[in-house]
Amino acid sequence: PIGPKKITEEVDNFLILKNIKVLNGEIEKFEVELKEDLKDDINTLLNSCKFEKTKDFSLIMPNYTPETAIHCICGEIAEFSIVQKCSWIETESEEKFEFYLFESEKCKCGEKVFVLSLMEEDVKIPDKWKNIFS
Repeated sequence: PIGPKKITEEVDNFLILKNIKVLNGEIEKFEVELKEDLKDDINTLLNSCKFEKTKDFSLIMPNYTPETAIHCICGEIAEFSIVQKCSWIETESEEKFEFYLFESEKCKCGEKVFVLSLMEEDVKIPDKWKNIFS
C-alpha cells in the first residue's frame, strides 16, 4: 500500500464538497464548488497538515455514480485513487481539525482533481479556515 504523502507541487484547482450529508461515515449527498481564488490558502492549510491514509474512496462515497460524479475541469469524470485524512492542529490552543483530501488519477487531459471535504456535516471549522469550507 502507498503510505500517506504530502502534495509536493502547488496545486491550482481545488474542489470543495459543500452542504454534505453524512450517514454512518458515508458521504451521501454533496455539492461541488471550485475554489480557484483560494488556492494559496488551501495550499497553506495542506502544507501545515499531517496526512494519514484512510478508507477506500468507495467506502466513504459508496453512491459515487456517473450521475453524482465529480468532474475534471475538462469535463471527464474523476476517478479517485488516493484518500487521505488531513489533521491540522493549532499549536497554541491545540485545536484539532480533520478533513478528507481526495486525489484523482491523472485525467486524459493531464490534470489531477483534488477535493477537500469535511468528514462530518456538523464539524466545527476553525475560523482560520472557514473561508475554504463555507
